[in-house]
Amino acid sequence: MACSVQKTGEFGPGNAVIKTIRYGLPELTVVVVCQQCEQPECLESCPAGAIRKNAGGVVEVDKQSCTGCGSCVDACSYHAIFLYGDIAQKCNLCEGSPECVTCCPAGALTLGDGPEQKDLSQQGAELIKKVFGEDHGLVPEQFFIK
Repeated sequence: MACSVQKTGEFGPGNAVIKTIRYGLPELTVVVVCQQCEQPECLESCPAGAIRKNAGGVVEVDKQSCTGCGSCVDACSYHAIFLYGDIAQKCNLCEGSPECVTCCPAGALTLGDGPEQKDLSQQGAELIKKVFGEDHGLVPEQFFIK
């Protein structure tokens, strides 16, 4: 719930930009979160130019420019961008210090760019592709799940 408070100022799982879903048998909990793609489909689909990639590689939504059209929501293969009111919301790694990583009681989330994290990120991306039955050849960049 740290994510929902950080992003919207309100406590509630519906407001978080990191989601969990149950998948398969035995049941797995799959974390669905922005993968900060190398070439983000959400960015390319935004007619208002409200989605940008910053110098650190984090994909961000300019709330002032966002029109709430939902093109980015439809374009995201990871189902990790949402409309909150009329504004697109997605993980921006809390501008460098993700609350979910800090607060996860199980220590299941980590952030980094070493070989171990890259491998974990790819495994997570593959699982998300299985869950949603899609493979668009996207390359996840920065967010890693243990």
